[in-house]
Amino acid sequence: MATVLSELITSWAWPVIEEICHSTDIMVMFGLCLGRHNIDQPLLVGAHQDVTAVNAEVPLSIWIPLQEVVPMRHSGLGFVVPSPEHVLPAEPNNDIGSSYFMSQLGNMWIPHYRAGDLTIHSKLSPHFTTDTAR
Repeated sequence: MATVLSELITSWAWPVIEEICHSTDIMVMFGLCLGRHNIDQPLLVGAHQDVTAVNAEVPLSIWIPLQEVVPMRHSGLGFVVPSPEHVLPAEPNNDIGSSYFMSQLGNMWIPHYRAGDLTIHSKLSPHFTTDTAR
């Protein structure tokens, strides 16, 4: 984790993060850092906004894959685009609900990531973990 954070702070991305946050006072909350690794395990379909699932005061989240992520071959992170400008109703588990998710199937963006690619998404950006092909 220290290596990833060190690389992030010294990269081109850090000034962009400061600009997005309108501040040079940035806090990294390690308590919310998640490590995901999925091998041949089915994932539940669900999307959420970080405003309800993480913390309403956190303006953005960063995801940096530690290995290549190819859609339909590896689990990754996908997005509903464009992002709504408001908080969507959330279910008790903080998912935005299958009706919204299914109504947005034509607006899914599931990128191919190289190891170390940087993804920044706002707290309002609906996103989901992708599954691998079976």
